[in-house]
Amino acid sequence: AGQLHVLAAMGVTAQSVGAPLDGDMRVEELGSVRVSNRDIPVRYSTTVLAADATLLISRVKPHTSFRGRYESGMVKMAAIGLGQQQGAEACHARGAHELGEAVAAVGLAALRLGNVVAGLAILENAGHQVAALELVPVGEIGAREPALLQQAWDLYPSLPFSELDVLV
Repeated sequence: AGQLHVLAAMGVTAQSVGAPLDGDMRVEELGSVRVSNRDIPVRYSTTVLAADATLLISRVKPHTSFRGRYESGMVKMAAIGLGQQQGAEACHARGAHELGEAVAAVGLAALRLGNVVAGLAILENAGHQVAALELVPVGEIGAREPALLQQAWDLYPSLPFSELDVLV
């Protein structure tokens, strides 16, 4: 219910997208990955697994809490989005200092083990307008997303100064 409420607040409803929305939080465990001497389960939405195929649609952009090869994008969507609340909790369990490594390992495993066929990467400019779209086959997401993240960083707003004494 919480997910559906958040989506509705953003204007995403069954009527606006022309398709039913599903707030089911059940997951299936597809395996596990080892990160910093602990096993993290790879969880996947049972609703998504029941589909013939899945297309991830995700903005690729810098994450607010960590830096890494994969930040906010298709790999994170596979780890946390497809893993629902349980997947998010497993990745966040040891805090931001391990989040990047957990997202990468779980997300890449979910892409290998699940039914994703491709990802649609959305890059936005500093005005939050779509600057680029790229369809990436599932087998290429792991290799392609770091370059897309770099493009997102290049589009990211910044101050036109290399050094400042005071910023108010």
